[in-house]
Amino acid sequence: ETIAVTIQNATGRVDLNAANQAILAALIAGLGASTTDATAGAAAIIDFRDRDSDTLPGGAEAADYAASGLKYSPKNAHFDSVDELEHVFGFTLERIKSLLPHVTVHSGMAGIDPASASPRLVEILQAGHFIMTPGGSTPSSSQGSRLPPDFAGTSLRQTFILTSAAETQNGGRYVREAIVELSSGRTLDYTFRT
Repeated sequence: ETIAVTIQNATGRVDLNAANQAILAALIAGLGASTTDATAGAAAIIDFRDRDSDTLPGGAEAADYAASGLKYSPKNAHFDSVDELEHVFGFTLERIKSLLPHVTVHSGMAGIDPASASPRLVEILQAGHFIMTPGGSTPSSSQGSRLPPDFAGTSLRQTFILTSAAETQNGGRYVREAIVELSSGRTLDYTFRT
């Protein structure tokens, strides 16, 4: 059997509750969607989480969900889990699977901490930013593995995503994930979020 454990700071992922439309669209475009699909996907995420019934261009509110025969509507509240992406209008299982390693609901940041972001996420956001920015220039080698400047942020919050994956000799694979927030209090050093 093989067991792999990874720990990642949540600030190194895109927060579904706090990220703006530009970051969300760049993420979706960087994963292979067209400009139109990336814009619509980002708008659908924001329409899912915002409290109003105003549809963003390309997005979807309750009437759109009902017209498509869906038995659920936008939440009109923050995501509690990244798994709620399955209820976002127009999101396929394939899109959700591609997004999951790069998103969180626990950083509370509009941007991404460059020091905590995976090289793969930085690459995806650079590519997506280039696709979504009219007249944008191709990321230069001097930029290396840097986030686009308007996507970077910092946070004092210390929330970590712990993932344990076990693979058995007969091909079975088991993955468990926990979200742990470190606290500065003296009575409890950490809290499990999920």
